[in-house]
Amino acid sequence: MTAGHEGASRTNSTSVNGQYIGPKAIVGATVSRGEGYDSLSLNASGSVVAHPNGVTMTPYRGETMAVITAEGAEGAKVVGFPGLKLDGRGNAVVPYLRPYELNEVAIDPLGTSLDVELTETSQQVAPRAGAVVALKYGTSNGQALLLNVTLSDGNPLPFGASVVDDRGVSVGVVGQGGQLYAGSRTMRAGC
Repeated sequence: MTAGHEGASRTNSTSVNGQYIGPKAIVGATVSRGEGYDSLSLNASGSVVAHPNGVTMTPYRGETMAVITAEGAEGAKVVGFPGLKLDGRGNAVVPYLRPYELNEVAIDPLGTSLDVELTETSQQVAPRAGAVVALKYGTSNGQALLLNVTLSDGNPLPFGASVVDDRGVSVGVVGQGGQLYAGSRTMRAGC
């Protein structure tokens, strides 16, 4: 908020402004009032990026960017960018990548469904100047279970034993006392 007083003409003026950084745009407004005038100004900025998985909006602008996709992980936060989250299709645009250098692009799974697990949370990329690179993160979806498992003779499975499903896909490793943390999962591969 700003207030002013012109001594010679004995006039007062006030101005109030604010800005909000949202998940899709930065919006702002300014309201001013003085002798004989009222003023309102609104502004918005951001970027809209079209890519093979759809159209994604971001509050940030940049020359070299990445479109990240983690199918099913909507709501996950993008590390290093306040307010930036994966949208309803699991996409986000990450700005300000440094061209010709190794950049780490990371996702914080906080905010996703408890039924979704990211198979990776970080990738590195060295883009060309002005490029928009695509990064896919693998996810798996399902309910995790904690089971007490035993052999047919009643003894617990050995500590550290790998357990696989009927297709030979690992579902977990046996812990202490024959406990198995396993899940019924559908894998979504990343590249």
